[in-house]
Amino acid sequence: MPNFTVYNARTGEIRCTGTQATIEWCHAQAGPGESVYLGSAQPGSYIRNGVPEPLPPKPDEHHVFDWAAHAWRDPRTPDDLRTQLKADLAEQRWNAETSGLALANGLRIKTAREDRAALTEQLASMASSGLERIDFKAADGFVTLTSEQVQAVSRAVADHVQRCFSAERAACAFVDGLGDAEIPARCSLADFMGLPPTDPSFA
Repeated sequence: MPNFTVYNARTGEIRCTGTQATIEWCHAQAGPGESVYLGSAQPGSYIRNGVPEPLPPKPDEHHVFDWAAHAWRDPRTPDDLRTQLKADLAEQRWNAETSGLALANGLRIKTAREDRAALTEQLASMASSGLERIDFKAADGFVTLTSEQVQAVSRAVADHVQRCFSAERAACAFVDGLGDAEIPARCSLADFMGLPPTDPSFA
């Protein structure tokens, strides 16, 4: 039995595929404004000049195929694009903020919000109890820190978090300042991070 593909005669968009007992019955499957290609068209293709042709690669998940122009287009408005960019920047900031911090002496500090809360609690406990040293769990294991070193770590973490939020703020201002035709598909927070503050030394 012959295979057939029904498609929009103007745009080439495939409507359905199948088999019929005769070629005549295949052609009978076309409705108004439709044509029939005798054969099977693969998924992700359309009919152009009477033969199947693969669709061009889809740029990203937001694009839809414009059948009249035979091209992908992004249906989002400039405001939609700006909103999406800012949401992506917020996610990048969260990842940067909470992914940890490497100090100048090689000590790696965890910076998830629960880790920062624990650091603040330890610092307050040292101040109230008069402890001069504590065992502190860094990203790579335990270290012993003095009160001054814990304060230095706390300052470094605070600087790190502030740098992440400042970068997000600058990036969002940059996005707001772009013309509608200038909005990129993606914006990297790293481009707005600037130079890191001086890390404390425990030498």
